Amino acid sequence: MNITQTVYQDGDAGCLVFLPGRNGHSSDLKQFYSIEKFKMIGFDTPEKQWYAKPNGIKDQSEAIATLEINRKFIQAEIEKIGMPKNKIAVIGFSAGGVAAIWTVINDGEEYALAMAHSGAILDISNIPPSKFNKMSIMMAHGKQDDVFGYEERFVPSIEGLRKQGYCTGKITTPLGKHNIEPDDAEMIESLLYHKLLVGNGF
Repeated sequence: MNITQTVYQDGDAGCLVFLPGRNGHSSDLKQFYSIEKFKMIGFDTPEKQWYAKPNGIKDQSEAIATLEINRKFIQAEIEKIGMPKNKIAVIGFSAGGVAAIWTVINDGEEYALAMAHSGAILDISNIPPSKFNKMSIMMAHGKQDDVFGYEERFVPSIEGLRKQGYCTGKITTPLGKHNIEPDDAEMIESLLYHKLLVGNGF
C-alpha cells in the first residue's frame, strides 16, 4: 500500500493523524479540527480505501484480511513522523475510523488516543487485550447511521473494547447519520489539550 502524507499544520505538542473514509480525502477530516500547537498530518492512498469492501457483516473475511495487512503500512507511516506514539492521536471517519482503531489497538505501543467518527470494529472476536490504562479509544456514532448500523456495528464494537479492558468513550446522537459532527471533533481537541498540554486528561 502506498500512503501519501500531507502536513496540514506543524507543532510539537502532539500529532493528529487523519485517515479518511472510503473514496474520501484526509482534508475531509482536517476541516473539523483546528487545535493549536499540534502537528496535523493526513494519510491518503491512491486506492482510496484501507481494506476491501465488506459484503455485509456476514461476508467480510477479505475486508478483515486486507485491514490486517494494511494497518501495518499505516503503523510504518506513523513511525516516520518521529514523535512518541503516546503523543499521537489517530482519527478516522467511516472506514478510516475502522482502520484508526484497529491500528492503535494492535500496535503494541501506547498512543494518546484513537477516534472513530462513524466507524466500527470489523473483527470483534479478535480484539486484543488492552495493555495500557491511559490510552483512550473514542467512538462517535449516530443512531441513524445507515452504513455501520448502530445496534449491529457500534454497540458490539464499544462493548467488545470494554470487555478487553480499554479506556473507552462514546458519543451518540439520536438523529445522527453517517457523518462527522463538529461538536465531536471539538471534544477530541479538548481531550487532547488536557491530556498532552495540561496533563490531566484521561
